[in-house]
Amino acid sequence: MLKKCLKHEWKASWKGMAGINGAALALGLLGSLGILGTLHNMRIPDLVVVLYMFAYIVILVASSIVTYVLMAGRYYKSIFTDEGYLTNTLPVTSDQKILSRFLIFLFWGLVNILCIFGSLALLMAPLISEGLAETNMTMDIVMQAINRAFTEVALELGFSGLPMMSLFLTGIGLAGIVYSIMAIYFCISLGSLFSSHKILAAVLIYFGLNMVLQVITSGTTFITGIISNDLAGSFPLVLLLNAFMELALAVVFYFINRYIMDKKLNLQ
Repeated sequence: MLKKCLKHEWKASWKGMAGINGAALALGLLGSLGILGTLHNMRIPDLVVVLYMFAYIVILVASSIVTYVLMAGRYYKSIFTDEGYLTNTLPVTSDQKILSRFLIFLFWGLVNILCIFGSLALLMAPLISEGLAETNMTMDIVMQAINRAFTEVALELGFSGLPMMSLFLTGIGLAGIVYSIMAIYFCISLGSLFSSHKILAAVLIYFGLNMVLQVITSGTTFITGIISNDLAGSFPLVLLLNAFMELALAVVFYFINRYIMDKKLNLQ
């Protein structure tokens, strides 16, 4: 049944997600072509450049926001509105309902990150190519210089090397995404318990939760810095502690979501 849930959620989400992330890539490619034209003495009106930059920034920022808003809305609509009457009559467990939506949300969250970096890479590619041509440098030399710089940063922060730092930061990032998704689901589930203004309640709970987490994170950073007396050296430890805290909270949020679905379901 989990496969059927995943297939259903994929069908319900892919058009909106593909559209907003595709727009980010398309604008990056368009900007790349514009830069190429400028480098080859093509005259582009200043107004067009300004409008493009405005649209590019808006789309890039909106792609992240819209990804989370649409996926959060999908969770709320499929579980706690009229659609929920159908969803909750299907022979699937609460675990399958949550997990299927979580996996689709996680997938699109990662796709969004890749599309943003891909868009920026497309936009900057002509400038990088032109810079290499003017300085008679090769990409290998540039990559070696970047590798040396980041390796020094990794060693300064207490890592054994760049690969270890990259792996560590990737794990921290994934933990943050998992927490964010489960926190959104948790806030929506709590908001559904209100008799009215459920969406407003969920939003207020979400902002309140993040404020509390920010205070705890700041306190952890401050205390760890004092104990270690080395701000740079304590940076990985602070990130690791925060990641463990986020994962623990994500597990708690998961079980609360499941409890509300099983025992306190309040459809609109």
